[in-house]
Amino acid sequence: MLKRIRRLILLIPLWTILACGTTQDEKNKEQAADSKDVRGTPAKPTLAGQKISPNHCRIVGTVIEIDSALTTTEPANPCSLVPCRALVRVDEIIGYGQGFSSPLAKGVEVKVDFRFTLSPTKDLFPKMKTSYPGLRVGSSFLADLEEQMSEKTDERQDRFFAVYGYKAK
Repeated sequence: MLKRIRRLILLIPLWTILACGTTQDEKNKEQAADSKDVRGTPAKPTLAGQKISPNHCRIVGTVIEIDSALTTTEPANPCSLVPCRALVRVDEIIGYGQGFSSPLAKGVEVKVDFRFTLSPTKDLFPKMKTSYPGLRVGSSFLADLEEQMSEKTDERQDRFFAVYGYKAK
């Protein structure tokens, strides 16, 4: 009787481990499923092979309008010298990072604050490793949008987003 109890005590944890574990084939299937979008088609490659950060949306967009108003008067801020805000049309949605709370639709126009300006950055930020060529009306680019706190205007909330880097198309 004692032998049976000992065997049972040893076998129960073993059965639990075997029953709850997944095989390598199952893990590969899960990873393949994760790399597909909602329609089941393979996911598109990400910007420079990077995953999309939480609370970000990767898009291909086109600059529709540039807000020429300077957003600050702080002399150390480049947005006191050149425009930083633009109206951008979403041409394609590449994907969303975890927790992105405001899904976008193709064709929608959103307000975007380019944190390193819409101008070429080579002269504005001479010590910055990555430089950006600048964007104009009609320029197409790939970027990650980060949702910012809404601005309240005329009793309604307007969404706006920040871009910290982009790849011109």
